[in-house]
Amino acid sequence: MQRAALTIKSQRQRPFILMGNLMTRCTKIRAQTPGNGRASRRDENRTMASMVTSSTGHQGQQGHGSCNSGASGAGRPRDHATSTPRSHPTSAIHASSSAEPAQRRHQRPSIAPSTRPTHFLSIPIVSQTLHEAYSRLMSRPAFAHLDPLIVIPSANLHLTLGVLHLPTSHAVDAVRQLLHGPCLASIQQHVIAGTPLTVALQGLDVMQQDARNAHVLYAKIAKDANNGILADLCHSVREIMQQAAYMADERKPFKMHVTVANTVYGNKDKTHPRRRPQRIPFDASQILDEHGDATLGPVILDRLHLMRMGRRGPSGTYQSVDSVSLINKSPQDGHDGMK
Repeated sequence: MQRAALTIKSQRQRPFILMGNLMTRCTKIRAQTPGNGRASRRDENRTMASMVTSSTGHQGQQGHGSCNSGASGAGRPRDHATSTPRSHPTSAIHASSSAEPAQRRHQRPSIAPSTRPTHFLSIPIVSQTLHEAYSRLMSRPAFAHLDPLIVIPSANLHLTLGVLHLPTSHAVDAVRQLLHGPCLASIQQHVIAGTPLTVALQGLDVMQQDARNAHVLYAKIAKDANNGILADLCHSVREIMQQAAYMADERKPFKMHVTVANTVYGNKDKTHPRRRPQRIPFDASQILDEHGDATLGPVILDRLHLMRMGRRGPSGTYQSVDSVSLINKSPQDGHDGMK
């Protein structure tokens, strides 16, 4: 036995007899073999015993096959003396290795939990005048066919600057410091002192090319002097967060918009049992034909918020973690950036 053990040890550079690797491969094969029973494990042990015995040069001795005596069927002389010609043992290993990536791809979620957005930066679009105009618009017949779940309540209307991944309280605190530091300084730089930043929502459009198969309906920011100020401010805040690596640098250009309907919140198509529930598009062609130039506003933008993802507040509203004022107060009034 000692001589055989020394022989095996001297030949460990040969890849087919590395026992540690072989045991690992066989474990993977066992896990992927349908109906893992005694028969599959017995065949596996026979293959291992044959490989060990042939590597030592004593293929007909029972004692060397007994390395696997703890498993059923191992160490039997007839397994080596009367066994039929078999394929190379690495064929099953390679087949298992090629199947593993496909299996892992099938089990991998579309978005890794570690990178899911947890917060977002937004400017709420809220006023009593807007609420009344928005309610009248959504009561028009052209909107009647929309799933009520996809229509954004007026209390949740906002302009999103970007989403952030803040998995720890330390990351949240760091973003809050950026909000009250560089972001507030940028606000003071872009917004005219003593003048509220006022915008109007004018016109509707969809994110998709085909309005008959839309998923997102949004209101556009009217193009006026304040539109340029707001755009510059948004780009500045986004750049601050991206440089700090809390906001992803998206490939598509940033578009200022206020979402009024989104199928991500609506009922899903569950008719395909092997597929994830699919978002159901809606036909926005009549909406755009009749109300494509609708006007909502004007609205005074007063605060920039760090919001939590999800409608966790009262009546399904968003929860604010922190905020800074968008009103650039005159020097004699002082600064009030705190929430």
